[in-house]
Amino acid sequence: MKTMTMDFKRHTGKVFGAILLACLTLTSTYHYLLFHSLAEIFTIIIAGCMFVLVWNTRQHMDDDYLLFLGIAYFFAGMLDLVHTLGYEGMGIFPQYGPDLAPQLWIAARYLEAGCLMIAPWLNRFRWRRYPVYAGLIGYVLAVLLAIMVYGVFPSCFRQGFGLTP
Repeated sequence: MKTMTMDFKRHTGKVFGAILLACLTLTSTYHYLLFHSLAEIFTIIIAGCMFVLVWNTRQHMDDDYLLFLGIAYFFAGMLDLVHTLGYEGMGIFPQYGPDLAPQLWIAARYLEAGCLMIAPWLNRFRWRRYPVYAGLIGYVLAVLLAIMVYGVFPSCFRQGFGLTP
């Protein structure tokens, strides 16, 4: 009886993962917007957990490499959240049309790529956190203003043609 309980515990994660994968596959064929939202929410949760983990362990870190990346992914997650809410069909930002979500997605990927390139260089010396926070907040605000207020962010989607090169 004891071995049967141990076998069940050992395979519970696999069974749960298989059920979750099957549900997500059915969701993607049934309603793409729901599937897309679930996938984006999962990545936002991962970014938030990464931030919480590095923020709460920052006193124990020898260098600030992971701290910088955790903070950067927090801001990328915020852009991903607005991207998810701005996806066409969600109905939250209908005045912006179908170009809003791809623009926000590209802006979030630029933030991630830039921070992944800067992180090794930034780790060579002790940096002050508040100017970095200000820079990341400034980037997010500049992107949101460029896309949602001034309309100067490059178009990423054209109706009838699809994504732009």
